[in-house]
Amino acid sequence: MNPERWQQTERLYNSVLELETARREAFLQEACAGDEPLRKEITRLPAQQPEAENLLETPAFEVVA
Repeated sequence: MNPERWQQTERLYNSVLELETARREAFLQEACAGDEPLRKEITRLPAQQPEAENLLETPAFEVVA
């Protein structure tokens, strides 16, 4: 992913996280304006957030095991 695309993805992802869950899909439809790969990527990221937070809270030796 090129740097510009990553910045766009990150910006939209952060915006999505600030919204109530019920409003996210409508926001993404408008913000991505037909860019389906971008919408899918952003939709996938919030679903992984709890896993990422748990990973950071888990000691490294537990992750490796």
